[in-house]
Parts: sequence; C-alpha cells; structure tokens
Amino acid sequence: MGKKLLIIQPSHYASRTNRTVFKSKTRALVPLALPYLAALTPKDWDVTLVDEQVQELSFDTNPDVVAITTWTVHSLRAYDIAAEFRNRGIPVIMGGPHIWFHPEEAAKHCDAIGIGEAEPIWPQMLADASAGKLEKIYRAPQMTSIASLPIPHWHKLDLSRYGHFKTFSLMSSRGCPMQCEFC
Repeated sequence: MGKKLLIIQPSHYASRTNRTVFKSKTRALVPLALPYLAALTPKDWDVTLVDEQVQELSFDTNPDVVAITTWTVHSLRAYDIAAEFRNRGIPVIMGGPHIWFHPEEAAKHCDAIGIGEAEPIWPQMLADASAGKLEKIYRAPQMTSIASLPIPHWHKLDLSRYGHFKTFSLMSSRGCPMQCEFC
C-alpha cells in the first residue's frame, strides 16, 4: 500500500460568526481541482478526494498528507480543517486561488503553500512531504503550454453526489493572455 493523500475542497461557513458548515445533498457543478490534482499525483500515492459540500469529512482518517484547495469563500473553513489535521500530527499543504492572493495569511495555517499552477510543483511538494522536508513556500514558474496535461481522474469522485444533470469544467487555457500593466 502506498502513501495516503487526502485532497479536500472545503465547504464554507454560513457566516463569519455562524460556523455551521454549508452542506447540500447534491450539486450540479463537479469540481475540477480535486480530480485534476489526483491525476497529477504520482502513482505510488493512494488518493482520496473529499468535496465537503456534498460529502462528510472525517478527521479520524489517517492520511500521510492532507492537501486543501481553497477559494476565499472557503478559506475560514480550510484553516479550521488544516488546524484539526495538524493537531493530529498530519502535515497539511494548501493551494488554490485564495493562497495565490493571500499567501502570508495562508502560510500561518498550514505546513506548506503552493503558489501558482500545481503542475510544476505538485510532485516536489508530495516528495518533500513524504520525506518530512516540506518547504514553507513553493512557487510555480509560468506555464507556457497546457497541451500535455493529464485528464482529470473523475472516477475518484462519487459522481452520484452531483445530481442527474452534471456540469463539468473544461480547461482550454490558463489565465488571461493580455499582459496589462495593472495586473
């Protein structure tokens, strides 16, 4: 049995003061980040995906590493999830849009952050986590092409949780092709 990796897309809280986790029985939009990270993960890892909005997250699992992808709306919940796993001695790595925009804040809540696209840094982050030598920050260089990217591992998700009519995201480009000065 390989190393165990738990990849989580957190749900969000009802509000900043009401820490009730938002749940739904199903939803139409199937997340892309979870199955895509699974596709990028080296074969010697046993990957479990959890979309917390439609699945229960158990803190009683015993993964070797927890990875959390988060948008700003999910960030408070992501930080709480990270704290719970770190309290159990499990290393936590974080990435996603929120981490891109708020790396200093996010770095306080986990063992390592990934800034930018996952492809150039994901295998190294996992190798370092496996060796117990995580760096605090991993920065991805600009990707020049997405032509050779793997197909997301949709089979790792319980697609029955996404309703009868599902919406799948497709990747046809990355970012904006303009290089505006203000960005």
